[in-house]
Amino acid sequence: MIEFEPLQKAVLTAEEACEYLGLDSKRSLERLVQEHRLIPIRIVKSNLYPRAELDEFITRELERERRLGGASD
Repeated sequence: MIEFEPLQKAVLTAEEACEYLGLDSKRSLERLVQEHRLIPIRIVKSNLYPRAELDEFITRELERERRLGGASD
């Protein structure tokens, strides 16, 4: 029997993007957009978040943390 993987969405809603990034609130996501650290796309009246942009954001933030010597928790 052939098993199929569910199709992954290429574009996520704000709520899905928050979950994908592990953010606590939509406000945190909005702040990243205001700071130009994350770039959404606007379709109709909503900001949507391409999975590719979210992955690139993660990569950029990881590189930034490495340059700064890591997080201090």
